[in-house]
Amino acid sequence: MTRSRLHGGVPVHVSHDEQGSIEVVDSAGVRALHFGTPHRQSAMALADPHRLELAYTRSMLAALLFCGQPRRVLLVGLGGGSLAKFLWRNFPQCRIDAVEQRAAVMRVAHGWFDLPEDDRLQIWVADGADYVAEAPQRGDSYDLILLDAYDGLGMASAMLNQAFLDRCAALLAPDGACAANLWGSNRPLLDYALDRFGQSFAGPVLRLPVPGRGNVIGLAFPGPMPRPDWRKLKSRAEGLEAQLGVEFPALVRQLRRMNGGWAERLLGL
Repeated sequence: MTRSRLHGGVPVHVSHDEQGSIEVVDSAGVRALHFGTPHRQSAMALADPHRLELAYTRSMLAALLFCGQPRRVLLVGLGGGSLAKFLWRNFPQCRIDAVEQRAAVMRVAHGWFDLPEDDRLQIWVADGADYVAEAPQRGDSYDLILLDAYDGLGMASAMLNQAFLDRCAALLAPDGACAANLWGSNRPLLDYALDRFGQSFAGPVLRLPVPGRGNVIGLAFPGPMPRPDWRKLKSRAEGLEAQLGVEFPALVRQLRRMNGGWAERLLGL
């Protein structure tokens, strides 16, 4: 392959499907996935491929503070498979369903981002909205739902579709949690998205901005949450940090700062 520079790095794979280009670029020890734009859809440190390289993926795992050890997870949007791979590796009793609309993206995740092939990790090539709509007929229920559906231009339209969000809320176990990667640079669009989530999920919707990035993680719940004990939540954050190498105590502090007095009541801080 020609070693010209692409998105600030060296391309190691370029392909196309009906939705556009798919580019894998290596730069400074990090492999990144692009969909024809400078925005990184996924990234992996070549020296440590199982670590979550991008801050927004680590922030999405703040949902684990509220849902316990997940036994079943749904991911809508695969990208390079960073979250799927991380959960597969760190929760050996967990079954993961990941939905990706583009078969070519799935092949790239397996071929270039070390996404494993295993019975516990099922990749479904399908439209996320269609998959979720059919889930009740399959009897599906999830402890954790992660919504990260993007194309080269931004959030997939399903992320703001009320019927889709209603169905996601219905798929959550009573003590489950949903995390959505939202685009925060457009404030009216962000407020609209959070309002859509608030309409679908009975519990509170928390916002968690990703430091230094345009992403805002929305955390939503299937029903009213009991008032947690701060000491237990702090202990859980520290335990998850030790287990997963993710900065959970800092995420809790960020939740408190960004959700004001309402989070004070919710989290008992």
